[in-house]
Amino acid sequence: MEDDGNIFGASSSFHPQDDPLSTRLELLGSQLASYIDSNHSLSDDFDRMIFRHFFTASNVAVFATTLCRKRHYQYPIIHWPTLVLEDISLPLLLAISLTGAAYSIHEEHGKENITVARSFYRLADSFVFDQLDRVLEERPTEADITTAIQACQAGLLMYALKDLLVSDATAISTTVFTRLPNLVSALRRLNFTGCRHSDDEDPHLFLCREQITRLVAWTYCADCLATLCYNKPPCFSLTEMTGDLPCDPALWETGAPYAEVIRRYPRPSSSKSLVELMSQLLADGRPSDCELEHLPVFHVHVMLCAIQPIIFNLHVSMALEQQAEKLLHALDKWRGLWRETLELLTDEDRKWLGVAKYISGLEHLSRRIVEVAISADAASSQYLRRLPSTSSRYLHTFLRTFVV
Repeated sequence: MEDDGNIFGASSSFHPQDDPLSTRLELLGSQLASYIDSNHSLSDDFDRMIFRHFFTASNVAVFATTLCRKRHYQYPIIHWPTLVLEDISLPLLLAISLTGAAYSIHEEHGKENITVARSFYRLADSFVFDQLDRVLEERPTEADITTAIQACQAGLLMYALKDLLVSDATAISTTVFTRLPNLVSALRRLNFTGCRHSDDEDPHLFLCREQITRLVAWTYCADCLATLCYNKPPCFSLTEMTGDLPCDPALWETGAPYAEVIRRYPRPSSSKSLVELMSQLLADGRPSDCELEHLPVFHVHVMLCAIQPIIFNLHVSMALEQQAEKLLHALDKWRGLWRETLELLTDEDRKWLGVAKYISGLEHLSRRIVEVAISADAASSQYLRRLPSTSSRYLHTFLRTFVV
């Protein structure tokens, strides 16, 4: 893993001349004002003076830098080395700004940026998904696929941002039970699921397909975890995950010329899809019998996420007891894979694990959910009634009672 100074090769994009970015932000403000004119219920969420004071070119540059340095290892869907703020779509510009602001604690102003940013969340969420709907209505062609990609990127960033508001049941309801299904539907309609690389693709096509691959993979993870936390029936089906999984982070994050990067980090001519990986994980046999050696961190990460909707679906279909032994065996396999994956990482790579550093705890939780669900204790757990909820408190109660 390279340091920040080398990863963000187009760092000048985050310190643009004031005029181009200021012009884009003024246009964003105008579009939000027009959007409110036709959505009066959001009128209290937009103050033009506050917008102008907060969304300055210098502030947005700082927010973008904060996002790429603090969050790229959690939702690494944006190719920062080629990002130019003043050239991206307005929904993505808005989502990047608000997400970066959510992690900005100023030495002088403390959490003021976070507070101001949150005042725009509801409006931004509505605007971003409205723009996504417009993109879908226009049926984007290959020529303007970038617009569609950026609309989906903005949607996923807004989902992740609003998912932080765990104490707001209304926000969670909209985010988890409306926005996430909308985003999954958009990925399907755009034919983004099943995207694969080819040996003869040029640099532009590689980046385009890799952004799609990452969008699908991370949206799938979000869907799996929403099922775990809120007992939300999964939107995605595992059978849809036939495309490539994200490439080597070193290949994705470098700003070096494409030809040089390919020589340093050659892409395999083919890679296993999540469907194939899960088929091997769930297969009978000892862990050493499966062909799952030397997998990247994210591939092992997403495999555990994929187990969550499997557990949920088996439970609600009353088939969990019959399949419990197979699931527990798969979790044993996964634990061994994760241990082997960590052993291959350097100390520097371990610093960039992000949310994956907590993934072993998810394996233990998954195991306990299966074990308790087939025991007599299941009747005492509100969480195991599998009723959709706008709060994760039932899961927290399960954790305190049966896990901790």
